[in-house]
Amino acid sequence: TATAGTISTTGLYTAPATVPAGGTVTVTATSAADTTKASKATVTVTTPVVAISAISPTSATVLVGGTQQFNATVTGSSNTTVTWTATAGTISATGLYTAPATVPAGGSVLVTGVAAADTTKSSVATVTVTSATSNGTLAPKTVALTTSQTQQFTATLAGTGTTVWTATGGTISATGLYTPSGTAGVYQVTANNGTSSATATVAVTTLGGVYTYHNDLARTGQNLQEYALTPATVAGGSFGKRWSCALDGEAYAQPLYVANLSIGGGIHNVLIVSTHHNSVYAFDADSSSCVTYWKLNFGTSITSNCWDITKEYGITGTPVIDPVTKTLFLVAATKEATGTVQRLHSISVATGLDTMTPAVIPSVHVGTATFNPANQNQRAGLALSGGSIYIAWGSFCDLGVYNGWMMRFDESTLGQLATYNVTPNGSDGGIWMSGSAPVIDSTPRVFFSTGNGTFDVTANPPLPAPGGDFGQSFVALDPTTLGVVDFYTPSAWQAWSTADIDVSAGGVLALPDGAGPSGHPNVLIGISKQGYAWMMDRGQMAPAGLNYSSSSDNTVQFFLLPGGVSGCTNSNSCKVVFSTPTYWRGDSTMTSGTVYFSTVKGPLLAFPLTNGLMATAASSTAAPARFVGTPAYQTAETYGYPGASPTISAAGTSPNTAILWALDNNANGTSSYGANAPLGPSVLRAYNAANLQTLYSSSSKTADAGGNAVKF
Repeated sequence: TATAGTISTTGLYTAPATVPAGGTVTVTATSAADTTKASKATVTVTTPVVAISAISPTSATVLVGGTQQFNATVTGSSNTTVTWTATAGTISATGLYTAPATVPAGGSVLVTGVAAADTTKSSVATVTVTSATSNGTLAPKTVALTTSQTQQFTATLAGTGTTVWTATGGTISATGLYTPSGTAGVYQVTANNGTSSATATVAVTTLGGVYTYHNDLARTGQNLQEYALTPATVAGGSFGKRWSCALDGEAYAQPLYVANLSIGGGIHNVLIVSTHHNSVYAFDADSSSCVTYWKLNFGTSITSNCWDITKEYGITGTPVIDPVTKTLFLVAATKEATGTVQRLHSISVATGLDTMTPAVIPSVHVGTATFNPANQNQRAGLALSGGSIYIAWGSFCDLGVYNGWMMRFDESTLGQLATYNVTPNGSDGGIWMSGSAPVIDSTPRVFFSTGNGTFDVTANPPLPAPGGDFGQSFVALDPTTLGVVDFYTPSAWQAWSTADIDVSAGGVLALPDGAGPSGHPNVLIGISKQGYAWMMDRGQMAPAGLNYSSSSDNTVQFFLLPGGVSGCTNSNSCKVVFSTPTYWRGDSTMTSGTVYFSTVKGPLLAFPLTNGLMATAASSTAAPARFVGTPAYQTAETYGYPGASPTISAAGTSPNTAILWALDNNANGTSSYGANAPLGPSVLRAYNAANLQTLYSSSSKTADAGGNAVKF
């Protein structure tokens, strides 16, 4: 018991909200077994001592009309509010000071912060307001930093006064060394000596890295933590190639990125690049000298004997990085005395060393199929979720006897946990997706598409046990057992398989939960080689009792993209899509966002989602679809074979910062419509994501030319 305040049955005492009479409280503990036995303690209750820290910075020099952020911390009270005042100019409730338009009398301003919990507690800073002309220079003028980096600025100012450095965010020393805070954003650094001043811009990102194909498990392609590159800065004329580094082979895998990594005796940002020559590089992402922290080579690559890839196979599928352990997982194919061997590697990004013995991909058997590493090309990007690595296979150029496969491995041991075969009683059904990785949604389920091959399933649900053949389908697997839990197969699957017209020619994309239309909030987008697009309900890909659609009624939406070819019967005339769609959320007031598609020999297309659906128009020539998509915007440039899989960069959800980036890899030298394409540089382009207006093209500057293009 307690004479004031409360005390729990376990002895946790809570003092009253005010000091009790006399200032003391008696706490008594009484034995429940013998209430005559008790013990007492005295508690002195006092009023908390409220304090406010010194304002940071304690002094600053600000140009007329300029700004300066001030901060102060209140302790000793749950009310940590600081009330701000200034003798001239204005200051916001959060401490952002704005100097007046003219220099005040005496040139000095007092900024005061008062603790709202105790108005007798305050702190004061001094601001010198000057009208110095902005005729100086700062170097560098603009800079992009991660939170672990610093930047030394150099000022060139007229006059001989003492240079005072200020920053609107982060801190800057008396000698111009800027240190960012842990908050992302765009900040200004100013040097002022009373006669002249100069300002530079610092963009700070909290992006930890790009760890997987198309940035996330939904494969949206979004990086929403980009503050330096905006439509205004990229179109301003100063954006361009900064450096290039030679590789020992073609890079089909998407480069990955890790920020703020302890490596090379310091903290650095690192770029991971894999090649078909079976090598992996760890480059310093900020160095123009091609600083390489480590390079690995896993052995002799596989010589290509077909049209798909002109030289060799090594590391083809995009690796994946665990952002917590900073471990890189990849599959390398090597030519050895025993034949072709494929291994799953686990590499420390910091050291370049194997974290455990690599796992040989086993020759497993499912149904009548046997995994043969000499025939199975690990093309799709790897996926990592819940401590499991998901790896998928197609074939080498449709040659030999092959099936589509997916396997699950334990991240911590590299032990094989589960295996799925697309066509266990048939053939083909490769998991291609133009190098995209499987989607894993919040359910979770594993989604992907399959190529031409055997299909013999007759009911959904129930699904047959142990499983049928799911060629030419969109499939959902249980993430643990890799058993089929749902699927969607177009009604024209047989004709399309015969003509080699895959629904796995491009990757699948999951829209954010809730972005779909009413009744179908969670949507999967899939596309086919000849240019059809589907929006499928991820919770019920096909209606109960039906295994495939005969019309668009069995999907959320089904239409032909502009440039698509309906009714084609020859694969070469149907090469329209070999890419992964991209999704941009847009600003916080948008409920759905925008989906971007790329078609061969066509422009990039933007389809805003209205009530979760894309705009279409009725058409009698789009069979089996009844509609053709009507994009809101398209690019001025067209893209050859194989099209593009764009990505998005933006500062959060701000629509004025979003850029759509795309590589035109038409000059890749591989088979295109039955004839070899020219061999030349890849072209990087940037577009305003809001309207697809061109901001930049590397082809417009000789100095910006890229290396020779590869197919992906």
